Amino acid sequence: MNKLLSISLVFTAIIIGCSPKITTTSAKMQALTVEGQILEKNTKINNLNVEIEKQRLEVIELSKEIKVATDVASEAAKKASDAATDMKSKVGDIGKAATADIYAETASKETHKVYKLNSKLSKINDETTNKQKQIVLLNKEIEVLKTAPATVSAQ
Repeated sequence: MNKLLSISLVFTAIIIGCSPKITTTSAKMQALTVEGQILEKNTKINNLNVEIEKQRLEVIELSKEIKVATDVASEAAKKASDAATDMKSKVGDIGKAATADIYAETASKETHKVYKLNSKLSKINDETTNKQKQIVLLNKEIEVLKTAPATVSAQ
């Protein structure tokens, strides 16, 4: 009986001696899990920032295209107007009418191109805004995760 009691005391002592290590290991594991979650969220933020930067460069290119198309449309509209004015002075000149028609068609096509480019630009701006909102949410989640281990280790 004494052997059984002494063996059980030894096992109890071992278990009691190991329990703080288990608690410490558990706290360390939880801290590492939280760090992993924070790193994962930071990676998402970095990827979103890269996508936003790519979109910013695309916006610059679209803006240049819009300016060129607007300039072409304006010039074509001016030439169409000038050709229409010339037609008034030379009634029946089919060449002037054809020229005015070509310029008017060019102005129309370029104006439509500007419309499509502006639509694309608007879509990109909306996507960028959504990505920025995602970044804000991820940063809030990171702050919550950073404060969570402090309350766990205080217990």
